[in-house]
Amino acid sequence: METDNRRWSMAAALLSAILFPILLISWAVTRPVDLAFYKRWNIDQPVRTLPDDGRITLHRDQRVVVGRSALVLRGVANGKILLDHYLLDSNPHYAYPYRLSVSKAEDGFQIGHRRFRLISTEAGQIRIEPITG
Repeated sequence: METDNRRWSMAAALLSAILFPILLISWAVTRPVDLAFYKRWNIDQPVRTLPDDGRITLHRDQRVVVGRSALVLRGVANGKILLDHYLLDSNPHYAYPYRLSVSKAEDGFQIGHRRFRLISTEAGQIRIEPITG
């Protein structure tokens, strides 16, 4: 009797170990793809040029190339600025995320080898200026 219970429990464990990966793979393959989720990492977004005064306006989900880097504003929420930083020379497809406090960003912050100062924040955009020296 005890060996029968043991055999049934082993059979159930083996069956579970085989069925779970098969069901997981079939779910991953057949579920609908949310293209909006992948759109935010699209490296081929239109690139905006910098104005002559050196101030940069970052709009949500639009890339701005600054030197050999690209910056993308992901949003402003709860007093935090969410930025992605792309190193165009070494790995242009990988985003280095930055989370900055708005109050500290007004005093200045560093992304890569450059320092910036926050000028203003509005709905869906921020204005920053590079700090020299």
